[in-house]
Order: sequence, then structure tokens, then C-alpha cells
Amino acid sequence: PNCNFSTYGTQLWVTALNSIKKGESLSIDYNDSTFEPTAVRRKLLKDSYDFLCLCPRCTTLPDVMRAFICPVKQCKGKVCPLGEGSKPSDWVCEKCKSQLDKKSRKRFLEIEKALMEEGPEDL
Repeated sequence: PNCNFSTYGTQLWVTALNSIKKGESLSIDYNDSTFEPTAVRRKLLKDSYDFLCLCPRCTTLPDVMRAFICPVKQCKGKVCPLGEGSKPSDWVCEKCKSQLDKKSRKRFLEIEKALMEEGPEDL
């Protein structure tokens, strides 16, 4: 989202969160779910507002809420899947640009699933 909004009675205030270019669409966070993974945000929007979000963050931008450390030795970059991460080419390190192999993608998805179901052991 590039805007935030607040209301008071019948008044609505819209505040830009960053610079907005002339002609650029305004967007808001419908569910206060900015820090949720793409799939969770899209499901919330579908269930609550009956629409499939097609914004860049949900379709083409890296999903930084699902970041893993790149398994390439000496890299230490972040692997953040694009959109929902459904294609192998969606899993590329932001630093070294290497694409994750099938085994690493599977391991990351298993870890992510366990975290979503059980939560971390400690914070």
C-alpha cells in the first residue's frame, strides 16, 4: 500500500506513506496484514472483500515476509519468493541471483509450513 486512512464520524483522511507519482493509483491495506505472507493476505482479501488482489506486492514483488538466508556458501543474501512462489524461477537470491534448487525449495516450504502451524520454539 502507498496510503493509509483514518476516519472520524463521517470524515475520511487519506495519508500518503511515500511519494506518489501523478497518475499512480492509490492503495491501502484493507486488513492491516502488511506483514503477512502473500498467500495469507490474498486469502484474507478474498474471504473478507471477495476480490483477488493483483497489486505488484501480491503478484511480482519479493515476499519479504517469507525470507530465508541463501544456502550458497559465502553469500548470506535473502531468498524471498516472488508473489506466491509457485514457480521455481520465483525463488532467487536477491544478492547472488542464484535460483534455489528443488531440494532447497522443498526444505524451505516445509520449514515455513511448520512455523505457520506451530510457531517458533522461541523468539
